[in-house]
Amino acid sequence: WPLMEHASFANTSTELDRRERRMAELLVHRRVPWSAFLYVGAMSEPRAHQARTALASVGAPVIPVYVRRDWYF
Repeated sequence: WPLMEHASFANTSTELDRRERRMAELLVHRRVPWSAFLYVGAMSEPRAHQARTALASVGAPVIPVYVRRDWYF
């Protein structure tokens, strides 16, 4: 958990796999109920628009899609 509290995803000389270990926070087993999602994050407005369009095309309940550049490394 200490790694998850860091703002940086970048590998360091002492933690060569830091990036990969941070990615593990996105792993799920089989499925996640849609009700567990509060919002979707995207790197850019074009990607946010793409996410909104994709969600609408499958009839997903409407949730906010935010552009959050600081979530990406």
